[in-house]
Formats: sequence, structure tokens, C-alpha cells
Amino acid sequence: ATPLPNYCPEQGLTKDQAAKMLLKTKYGAGYSPSSASGTIFNDVATGTFAAGFIEALQILGATEGCDTNAPLPNYCQSEVLTRGGFARMLAKTFGLMP
Repeated sequence: ATPLPNYCPEQGLTKDQAAKMLLKTKYGAGYSPSSASGTIFNDVATGTFAAGFIEALQILGATEGCDTNAPLPNYCQSEVLTRGGFARMLAKTFGLMP
């Protein structure tokens, strides 16, 4: 039998994990976004984990970069979200706030 994975509730949720989780929740487990363009965030290349989800979430208006100083903002996908940060992304994903 295959061992069950650990849940690890004490671990934080990163922004890239959140992007994938939110869009799979919104659109269903079979949802697969378009291929990433690599032109929305400076630090999200086309081969980056969850790149398509990150870009789709940004197009939906539910996330933003972590800085605005670069010509293209950085997303900082490995940044661990606070509860407030995740709540904001969740509310924007499901149209509960502008």
C-alpha cells in the first residue's frame, strides 16, 4: 500500500501554492490554466512551478506583485502568506471584495 502523505498543518502556505489551490477550488480539480507567458512578473518564468496559475490569478485580479519598483513587478512566489494575505486573495478570487 502507498503511504499517505503528511498534512503538515504547521507549515506556511506560499504564494505559488495558494495560486494553484485557489484556482483549482474556483474552477474544479481538472482546471489547467493557459501556459504562462513569463511577461507578467519578473520572477515567474514559464517553467516556474505554478506559473500558469500565478498569471491566471493575476489576470483575474486576485493577486499582485510584492514590489512595484521593477519594470515588471516580482511575485515572490516562495513568500509565505500571512492569514490576512491569504484571506485577501481568497476574497478577490471569489469576487467577495473589489
